[in-house]
Amino acid sequence: MSASSVLSSGKTSGQNPQLPMAQVFLLVDAPEALALIDMRVPRPSVVMASFGALDHEILTQVNPDCIVLPLLHPGIDIEQALLVLAALGFGGCICALCPALPNRRMVESELRAFAPGLDVRLIELPEAAV
Repeated sequence: MSASSVLSSGKTSGQNPQLPMAQVFLLVDAPEALALIDMRVPRPSVVMASFGALDHEILTQVNPDCIVLPLLHPGIDIEQALLVLAALGFGGCICALCPALPNRRMVESELRAFAPGLDVRLIELPEAAV
């Protein structure tokens, strides 16, 4: 999925989902998610990792309820990331951070088609955070 097929000047209609309530987050190349997590009470556990470090061992050690990664990032192919997580047997929520999209639900559907059975959500961030 290319950036040009995702981005537009429009804004998705409807309410933007938030990060789920989780006890453990694994942030994969997504430090901008800290601002969404830090204000929670009680504050959940957060582990940060790079996409290259994502393997069965880290998933076993961290045991995240939710993995957060960017939708558009030079070092991550979101489709590949979803396939890797599915192959590793991850069963939690996967949140992809992105700028405002013209049709968030359509993009979510496309992402879910790459890895059926995964709980994939797009979280639109304010422009200043992207």
